[in-house]
Amino acid sequence: MVFTGVGGDPVKLGLVAGLNRPGGNMTGIAMLTVDLGGKRLELLSQLVPNASVIGFLVNLNNPNVGVTLQRMPNAARAMGKELIVVSAGSDADLEPAIATAVQKGAGALMVDADPFFFSQRAKLVALVGRHKLPAIYEFRERYWRPCELCARRR
Repeated sequence: MVFTGVGGDPVKLGLVAGLNRPGGNMTGIAMLTVDLGGKRLELLSQLVPNASVIGFLVNLNNPNVGVTLQRMPNAARAMGKELIVVSAGSDADLEPAIATAVQKGAGALMVDADPFFFSQRAKLVALVGRHKLPAIYEFRERYWRPCELCARRR
């Protein structure tokens, strides 16, 4: 059996015995984006060192958000940062969520790894730009320009 795990841990989900030796008749790919959140927060903290308060945009409809919300406040505290969690699960929620982060003193914004946020990347970039809020996203250049394949399809 072949599996793809985006964001979920195949060991915790019971798909394989371990990442090094999955065992059984399984193979697949695991993108452990939940585990990379702390690293992205650390990078944002280094890029915007004066931001003592960091906004964290999450989608409460995402099944992985529980693990993320357990880990990220601890990671922020370890860096001496305050984490302001704001949520958006629809297009209409994005602007109020970012405005709330700014209103609560966020000096930077971390956007959680979520398919919804990826689909709204152009709007997110415009919103954080309007607020002059440094931000970090799950992916790099796809937030700034369409990939070549996507541009060719238009």
